[in-house]
Amino acid sequence: MNPRPAIEAALVLALLAALAGQLAWGIASDGMTNDEVLYISALMEEWGLVTQRVHMTDSSSAIVHASRLGLGGLRHMEVRYLWVQNEVRNGRVTIKKIPGSTNATDLAATLTFKAGGGIQIYVNPLVQNVFNNHAVITVDTSVYTNRDRPDNLAPFNPFTYKPKECPQHTTCNLADGYNWQKGENFGKPMQPSDYQTPRTFMLNVGVRF
Repeated sequence: MNPRPAIEAALVLALLAALAGQLAWGIASDGMTNDEVLYISALMEEWGLVTQRVHMTDSSSAIVHASRLGLGGLRHMEVRYLWVQNEVRNGRVTIKKIPGSTNATDLAATLTFKAGGGIQIYVNPLVQNVFNNHAVITVDTSVYTNRDRPDNLAPFNPFTYKPKECPQHTTCNLADGYNWQKGENFGKPMQPSDYQTPRTFMLNVGVRF
């Protein structure tokens, strides 16, 4: 695992926690694996921030199997993944269900044909976002501080002082003691990649020797 994205995400979360004056944060596994979530939360706890690890899925089966112990009747699962069950049982990880409409569903299959002489032809059709959902998956998170706007926002120490927020879409006055302000487009999707990818059809064809 490349730790750089996790470190950057942890730094962003820590900054937001300091700006909001909060010491409790829930880390949702939006596109991150369980070990990445645990890495970020452990790093934040080293800084004195209390975290809660939350995984979200639209699979009821995944929730059931993660909340039990052992494989039961489940097949084709590597036992090295069962440590997730222990994390859930000990309360270190919480799993919550989300609507399927906000979680893109992909469908794929692989078809193989023998062409003789030990040659195989395979066809791999793939449909991404089968139900063509259009949920927002990323939003703008711009936040301004004294470093960005020294003439409008006062500096502060996040460990000793609860920063004062300047109302969004207003001109901040340094004399009023404001410390931070949300960006003009904070919380809004800004580009096509901020939405789920539209329904996409792909076809891979190849030859095996």
